[in-house]
Amino acid sequence: MELRAALRDNLLSARLLSDGDIFLRIRTAHLRRDSLNKREWLQKIGKDDRECILSLERDARRDDTLMPFSDALDALVPFRGLWSAFQVDQLPALRAQRCLEEMTRYLLRTRATWQLIVGATYSHVDVHTVQTLQGRCPSGSTEDRRHIETQIKEGRIFPGVESRSGRSQLLKNIATVPYTITSFHTLFEDVKSLEPCSSLLRDIIPPDLRGSISQSMDRIHNGQTNFRYELADGSFAFKVEKSSSVAR
Repeated sequence: MELRAALRDNLLSARLLSDGDIFLRIRTAHLRRDSLNKREWLQKIGKDDRECILSLERDARRDDTLMPFSDALDALVPFRGLWSAFQVDQLPALRAQRCLEEMTRYLLRTRATWQLIVGATYSHVDVHTVQTLQGRCPSGSTEDRRHIETQIKEGRIFPGVESRSGRSQLLKNIATVPYTITSFHTLFEDVKSLEPCSSLLRDIIPPDLRGSISQSMDRIHNGQTNFRYELADGSFAFKVEKSSSVAR
């Protein structure tokens, strides 16, 4: 009876978690080399999503663009409040864009941003705080800065920080972020804008070239250093760049 109750409670807790939260637990178990716990969490996610996760792991071992992307995901594991917005079922779509280098840089900047805000106290990054700050740019928007200041002073975000000095320091840290505060939610939204551009580029890449768009463009680059480009008034100009060795 106790075992049944434990299993029922475990299943109920899994149902209350988003797929992103379950993925977080899978990656946490993977990093800890806890294969038993990893298998248990894998069984609590849908079949298609489970295959997306396992495919990511398998392919990362032999793909020089996928491995850094996977590592960048793992670098965000300590920031648990980010993961509820992660869309496991969108992993194939992200990979299909062939822009993993750009997405990896996006994830690394996301980690750097939240680390700048909370330092090493990763537990302060909760779901509500992420939802409040993501997409805002306090260094460039007075409205965003005032909104965040109000949220901090009234204790609506970073609930784990109770001291006035601690909350004041958080506000100072946030004010130093020189760009939009990113998250998994903003990643999936920004990727929607990237898709039309990457689609056009994929169409002009020879079908026999594999790898990312960036890698493919490097391979087909002809070494030309004299570029003709159009100006705003409709006239044309030339730009000459120093020659560099390019992988073909």
